[in-house]
Amino acid sequence: MKCPYCNNEMEKGYVQSGKEVYYTTKPTKFIFLTFPKPVNKDISLSEGIFAPVTIEAWNCTFCKRILIDY
Repeated sequence: MKCPYCNNEMEKGYVQSGKEVYYTTKPTKFIFLTFPKPVNKDISLSEGIFAPVTIEAWNCTFCKRILIDY
């Protein structure tokens, strides 16, 4: 896959976490002390709070960007 930012070849890999992963427009300051409370625009990238996460991603080592489809 070609990087949409620099047009160099990207490397296929995975983003992994032992906790829930999600995109939010309102970050929580102390995320490690509380469970996230999703708001309307939050996008969950995992199956649930206690499910391990493995998300396919593409890494551009040239411009240091990682792309994730959801």
